[in-house]
Amino acid sequence: MCKILKNPAKIAMMHVGVIQRRDEHHMTTNQGLFLCFDGNSTPSQQPAAILDLLVEFSDLFEEPKTLPPRRDQDHAITLKPGSPPINVRPYRYPTLQENKIERMIQSMLESGVIRHSINPYSSPVRN
Repeated sequence: MCKILKNPAKIAMMHVGVIQRRDEHHMTTNQGLFLCFDGNSTPSQQPAAILDLLVEFSDLFEEPKTLPPRRDQDHAITLKPGSPPINVRPYRYPTLQENKIERMIQSMLESGVIRHSINPYSSPVRN
């Protein structure tokens, strides 16, 4: 398993179910599947069928290497005019993790997975 998947420790339990949408007369109009990932489970807790699917479709579960493509529609949350940003302190983290976090952030910035935020409402991990 470890030789096939890049990050087997990050695999989560996957639940598959069916969603039925009903109209006002309670007749089924269409169906769809949903996936739910439980990040608390470990690979050893997963059924063999799920592990087989994860191996077979491992390319679908790769971590992104870039930002998603631009969309035709930009989305925004409209606030009351003149609303000031909420004053929130940045997230705290142990000093021992500081260098690791800085390297991870720099790596993601360079690879294009994340970008600098200019949002006054954001709460960054670092300054």
